[in-house]
Amino acid sequence: MKTAIFEDEQVYICHDSRELRHLRTEKREQEGYTQTYEVYGCSACSGCEHKAKCLYKYNPDKDADKNKVMKINEVWEELR
Repeated sequence: MKTAIFEDEQVYICHDSRELRHLRTEKREQEGYTQTYEVYGCSACSGCEHKAKCLYKYNPDKDADKNKVMKINEVWEELR
């Protein structure tokens, strides 16, 4: 997955060259620590040939309208 910066916003580019833009920020507390996740998603994955590999537990009958969503812990990625 590639990243790009458009209009001061980080955008991820999938294997089918579709943009995953920032949707929201989520926080989760676990054992006294707060983890912050940036959530990115694609607005339209219909017709993508990589959809079966890209989406977790994809079922073409039930998930035909499902789009890619991914959570990134940017602090963890930096430390890793």
